[in-house]
Amino acid sequence: MQVLHIYYFYILFYYHLILFYFYKINRQVKIMTLERLVSISKPDELEKLLNVNKEFVVVVTFVAPWSTTCKNMMDLTREFVSDPEFEHILFCEIAAEEFPAVAQKYDIKSVPSVLFFRGNQITERLIGADVQDLTNKVMEHANKGPSLIGKPTRSVISQAPAAAASPDESLPLNDRLKSLINQANIMIFMKGNPEQPRCGFSRQVIEIINATGLPYVTFDILENEEVRQGLKDYSQWQTYPQIYVRGELMGGLDIIKEMRDTGALNEALAGV
Repeated sequence: MQVLHIYYFYILFYYHLILFYFYKINRQVKIMTLERLVSISKPDELEKLLNVNKEFVVVVTFVAPWSTTCKNMMDLTREFVSDPEFEHILFCEIAAEEFPAVAQKYDIKSVPSVLFFRGNQITERLIGADVQDLTNKVMEHANKGPSLIGKPTRSVISQAPAAAASPDESLPLNDRLKSLINQANIMIFMKGNPEQPRCGFSRQVIEIINATGLPYVTFDILENEEVRQGLKDYSQWQTYPQIYVRGELMGGLDIIKEMRDTGALNEALAGV
C-alpha cells in the first residue's frame, strides 16, 4: 500500500510539473507575441518603428481586415510570431484603407501586400496572398541577426497616453468615480494599459481610438477592484472597456466600432 502511495505521489508530481512547463511555454509565447507584432494605429508610427528598429528585419503587411485573403495572411503572421525560430524578425500590420497616405508612400496598390525592411530600406516586396511565397521569404531570415526578445519595439514608437491619477480614497465611491470619469475629455476604463492591453476588447478599443489621433486618458480597472465593480453600478454598464466623453458614457467596443464604420466617431469623441 505504501508503494502505491509513493507511486501516485510521483504521478501527481510529474503531472503538475508538465502543466507548469506548458504554462511557462504559453506565457513565453504571449510575451513574444506582444513584443514582436505591432499594429499601426497612427499615420506616423510606421516610419518611427522603422527608424527605431533598423538593426532588425521588419516585415510589414498591408491589409484590409474585412478581406478573407488578408485574414489568412494575418493568421500566418501570428504563427510566425509564436515561433521562437523567428524571434529575430519584427512583424507589423497596417490597414491600408485607414492610412491611404502611408499606402501611397510605399506604392501599395492592392492588399495583401508585404514589404521586408532592413536598415529602413525595402529589401523584398510580395503582392497577393501567396502563403508559400511569404513563408519562404520569412524562412530566409530565420535565426539571423539579434533577437527581439526583451526589446521595447512597441513602446518606443509613440508616446503613451496618460494614465489616470489614483482617486482620493477618502471620498465616497460615487464621488471618486465622478472625479475619475471627468479627468479627461476622453476617458477609457480598460483592462491593462495602452501598451499592454489585457483583453482583446480593450486592445481593439485602443487601436480604434489611436487611429483618430485624439488624446485620451486610461484607467486600469484590474488595479482597483472597488472602481471596477462600482463603475458597473454607477454607469449601469456591466462590461469593459467603457469609454466616457466629457463625463458621459459613450459605451463599449461595439458602439465604438459602429460609430467608426458610420464615420461618426471623431466628432463624437471630440464632443461636437
